[in-house]
Amino acid sequence: SYQSGLDSDYLKLGPGDIIHGELVHRYVQMGMRAIDFLRGDEEYKKHWQAEPRTTSIWYVAAPHWSAR
Repeated sequence: SYQSGLDSDYLKLGPGDIIHGELVHRYVQMGMRAIDFLRGDEEYKKHWQAEPRTTSIWYVAAPHWSAR
């Protein structure tokens, strides 16, 4: 629904930039210190001065053969 309207004062900003900005603002107000933008090193993350972090992949299964 983010493309359902247009405000000409914000034509230079993309809807994603506006949404990210509002989310970051709200998260800071809530006291959060980090935000995970997920995936890889997309170009927009450099613009937001994101710092890459090492992630882990965990697989969890019940301790019986049929769950694996």
